[in-house]
Amino acid sequence: MLLTWDRDGPNLNHAAIRDELYFADKLALRKHIEARVQADTSLGFTYVMTGALSDFLLESNVLGLNEDKRSAIYFGSPDARVSTTHSDDIAKFVVASLLPHHLPCLNARRHLCFAGSTLSNLSLFDAVSYVLRRPLDVTYDSLDISYENESQLKAAGDKFQRSFRRILGCGGFELKEQEVAQSGREFWHEVKPKAWAQVVYEFFTSKERGWEMIK
Repeated sequence: MLLTWDRDGPNLNHAAIRDELYFADKLALRKHIEARVQADTSLGFTYVMTGALSDFLLESNVLGLNEDKRSAIYFGSPDARVSTTHSDDIAKFVVASLLPHHLPCLNARRHLCFAGSTLSNLSLFDAVSYVLRRPLDVTYDSLDISYENESQLKAAGDKFQRSFRRILGCGGFELKEQEVAQSGREFWHEVKPKAWAQVVYEFFTSKERGWEMIK
């Protein structure tokens, strides 16, 4: 029997992640599955690490862009690094990882890393600025500021997104290049993931958002 699960993030033991709301259920699920495979050696698993969903970052405005797309408020450091992968590419990768030539037996225990890009926060915004053809004034707020007034947030979704943004801004979604090379490179001839710059371009030049571009 093979248990397959994926998560958008590289390290659930990261100091900035352990107490965050966003990862609470993911941590609980991981502990449950780890207990199962420890108790039954016939069980295999595939643990897929993909970084943050690039399309989600844009569609949900996790980057904190202002309405006029000329400024942004972002939690974290410009130098912290983020790995991103488009959700469609993750689906393709999971399917490819289950093909017989990649999975010779069902009790295999694998940790796979796969990412479209790994860039600094500064470079994430540089790509947006380039596509929109305008400068972006980005304010990098400290993580301490992100906790201010959090108790006053009424919607659970607001707290959830703020938790996600903290993890993103502090480098909690970085996949190390050596990890990707060791456990994910073999899939690149089958699944070529979109780089962050390509995802940004496709997002802002779509028919739904073409008006945001400077002509």
